Amino acid sequence: MYSQVRDHGVFVVPQPVTLEALKLRRDQTAASKAELDVRLQPLLDRIQSGTATAEESVLIVELSEDARILTDRLQRENRELKVAQEIQDSKDALERRSRFEDLVVLSRRQRAEFFRLFKETCTCLGRLCADVDEATTLANSFVSVAGMNPVDRNAVMEMSERVDPLPALLDSGLSPTTGFGWDFRISVVPLKGKTK
Repeated sequence: MYSQVRDHGVFVVPQPVTLEALKLRRDQTAASKAELDVRLQPLLDRIQSGTATAEESVLIVELSEDARILTDRLQRENRELKVAQEIQDSKDALERRSRFEDLVVLSRRQRAEFFRLFKETCTCLGRLCADVDEATTLANSFVSVAGMNPVDRNAVMEMSERVDPLPALLDSGLSPTTGFGWDFRISVVPLKGKTK
């Protein structure tokens, strides 16, 4: 839908008429038609009752012609609006389809990236656990009659603290998802590499 505009005898590039503009124009025409019907009805009643003057009879003819023109315009604008709405609906459907297809490809990439990062996270945690085990064994080998050196004991306790980054992530402003996936509850398990 385009409106043609003549500017100093030259047509300018037509601008597409928006769906909102078509609705507004149709609503304005409908309001004008309703207003005209309100003016016309009492005159028609007077014609039927036989009390209309000659001037009112002439006015009825003019107003009836105006009403016919507005009715034709309203029908045309309703058709234009229906076509524009169908075009917009089709365009919206194509955009949704395109976005869906993009998301299918994107989710495959994200899933592959997640598996890679999950493997790295689990093996990193596995290395951390192995290092803590080794450090604890070494610290125990240093124990004398007086017991474990307090510095070594504090270091082993620090290394043995539970690893849970979630509270810090939540404190940083991140939040759990509320849509699909909120209940995955995937566990990060310490893994070690294959033995050679």
